[in-house]
Amino acid sequence: MGLGHLTSMGVIRTILSLGKTYFPEVSETATLINAPWVFSKMWLVVKPLLTPVMRSKVCILGEDWEQGLKAHSGMDRAQLPVFLGGMAPDEDVCKCEAL
Repeated sequence: MGLGHLTSMGVIRTILSLGKTYFPEVSETATLINAPWVFSKMWLVVKPLLTPVMRSKVCILGEDWEQGLKAHSGMDRAQLPVFLGGMAPDEDVCKCEAL
């Protein structure tokens, strides 16, 4: 993200306000682990535009995510399936099949 994106801040604020007004919150929290650095940078831009409640529901963690995961969601690495970097068997995760 560069300085050229700052010209779009008005549009970003409008979109976020529409989302806060017209769409119900359906997630308790969202934790993103192993996030690329670009997500952290985007989060720094978007975060101040959200309400404190919305900010507290999102946690973006990079490569060293174990401690942050525990603090934000209360989950340990042992509870995550292997494909997400955890230790639980992948078979323990419910499968979603296309219709």
